[in-house]
Amino acid sequence: MISQADPTGCNKIVGKDAVEFFQRSGVSNQILKEIWVIASSNGEFLDRDEFYVYLRLVGYAQNNIPVSSNSIL
Repeated sequence: MISQADPTGCNKIVGKDAVEFFQRSGVSNQILKEIWVIASSNGEFLDRDEFYVYLRLVGYAQNNIPVSSNSIL
């Protein structure tokens, strides 16, 4: 799955690629932005671990579970 979001194969998902990939989830762009802030430690890209955190939070959002930094603890 990470290879679909990381077309360059550099194990980093940059914002543009992430947006295109995660918009398919059906989660609003506003929620996706909130998740990005939570999951990305530097705000520029997601590494592999951050990608998995992002996926978990998208799953929460899809199931109407509030997303926050506490959601991943």
